[in-house]
Amino acid sequence: MAAIENKPLSVVYKNLLDEFGEVYTDRINIHLKNDEQKNSIMHKLKVDPPSFIMNVKVNSINDVDGYKFLLKDGSWVLVRASGTEPVLRIYIEGTSKDMLRKLQKFAEDIQK
Repeated sequence: MAAIENKPLSVVYKNLLDEFGEVYTDRINIHLKNDEQKNSIMHKLKVDPPSFIMNVKVNSINDVDGYKFLLKDGSWVLVRASGTEPVLRIYIEGTSKDMLRKLQKFAEDIQK
C-alpha cells in the first residue's frame, strides 16, 4: 500500500488511523477445572446470552465459531471453547484502552 501510494509507511498508517480509528485487542485464556465447567459456561452463553457487556448493549451475536458478541460501540468479545483442553479462549477488541480494560475484566469474570 505504501508503494502504491508512494508514501512512507508511517503516513499510510496515520491515514488509516484517521479514517478508521485505533483498536485495542487482547486474547485471554481462562483455564478451568474440567470440560464440564467449560461446557457449562458455553451452554449458559447459548441459552442466556448477555444483552449488555460492561454496560454496553450487545447489538448482535455470531455463533459460527464460539459466541461473538458485537457491541453497540464497535467493540466485540469472542468466546471459544478449546477442543483439546478445559480452556476458554476469549478474544476481545475495544474501541479504546478503557473499553479494552473493561472487556478484559468481563473475560476474567466469565467463569464466576
